[in-house]
Amino acid sequence: MRLLIRLKNQDKSFTNDDKINTNYYIQSFIYNLLKNTDFHLVHNYEKSRTRTPSFCYSNLFSSTNERTENIRKLIISSPNEELIELLYQKLSKLDFVYLGKEPYKILEYDIFTLNYRDVKHILTSTPVIIRIPRSKLEDYSININKQYQYIYWRQSFPLEIFLKQLENNLRRKFYNYYGIHTNSSLNFEWFVFKKQVSTRLLIHKTSHIIIGTVWEFFVDQAKDKELFNFGIDAGFGERNTMGFGFINPI
Repeated sequence: MRLLIRLKNQDKSFTNDDKINTNYYIQSFIYNLLKNTDFHLVHNYEKSRTRTPSFCYSNLFSSTNERTENIRKLIISSPNEELIELLYQKLSKLDFVYLGKEPYKILEYDIFTLNYRDVKHILTSTPVIIRIPRSKLEDYSININKQYQYIYWRQSFPLEIFLKQLENNLRRKFYNYYGIHTNSSLNFEWFVFKKQVSTRLLIHKTSHIIIGTVWEFFVDQAKDKELFNFGIDAGFGERNTMGFGFINPI
């Protein structure tokens, strides 16, 4: 399920926020809406790991006409309908929100769902983050000079590592949410590597460099799509609750 929010920036000096990474601010905005609710443990997802739903969200985006009027849109997705409906209810009590220091007026918001039977062609509209443990790097004879515990997958690494880690990550999130294992697999008919992205992310006022990749995927509708459909709303890869791995159907 998905929630679409339409916002208007109220700062008269506002010119272009596209150069500012808003992931942390959007995450904080969502966490604040979930505070003191049944979903407050989403904040500690990595620690709780018990029936806790994941969520993901898009970048702020707009059409050409909306851009000139300082209007931006945001989509939040989650496999949990109650979480999305709760966010919807919380928004009904607000007129303005702040993303960092930027004030936005809430113009409108709406819930919508995707027909998963028709979704077979997707684009990762935000970079997919895949971290590889050092032990896995050694299996593929990849030498890293510095003693990192893990490293982000990048274009120069074997594709097999990316696909395996992507599927394993989705399986883990599926189990954490439903409490059962799935036999489903990511049966991609074809896929296209679009680009590699290095993002400087602000987390608690500290800058971090994160490497992600953007992809286009296509699946066969005739095959089992349970894991694929789950990933459409939960997000692909890691750090979904920071807006990475957000999926858009084509």
